[in-house]
Amino acid sequence: MNQAEVLCHSSGPWKKHKYFQKIGEGANAVYKYARKNITGDEYKARENAAKENSKNDQHLAENAAKEGRASAANLLLRRAERYGRKAAKAEYDYRTKSLKGVTESAISRGQSIIDNLFGKGTEKRTIRDTMTGKTRTPSAPKSKSDTINIKELSKKNKMFK
Repeated sequence: MNQAEVLCHSSGPWKKHKYFQKIGEGANAVYKYARKNITGDEYKARENAAKENSKNDQHLAENAAKEGRASAANLLLRRAERYGRKAAKAEYDYRTKSLKGVTESAISRGQSIIDNLFGKGTEKRTIRDTMTGKTRTPSAPKSKSDTINIKELSKKNKMFK
């Protein structure tokens, strides 16, 4: 009996876990380990194949339209759209059904939240002078003498000690 089968016959809160599937009712209920695709490779393969087929059909439709075969071009365009929908479905399945895709989506969402909170460094800051009310954009120091070293300043000035 493997580890999954041992878990299926024991009791505990793990039975509410999404990877276990309940089969049967009452005392005869058995919990089956529902396998979840970890890498999502087959979803990626389906997506790539559908995108390739869609691209090929679009190319064939363009050639048919140039040759004056409008009905063939329309059929090929509809088939290309169908492949596009299949590619989108495979990409959605990758993001939602595979552990790797779910993890990548979470990381992507987290990164976009961080970028929104802290900015990407492209925004310009402005400083308002409280005395005059004028604003200015701070610039980088032009020479080493423009920077202040707090440690050196505290060594020179006894007030900071």
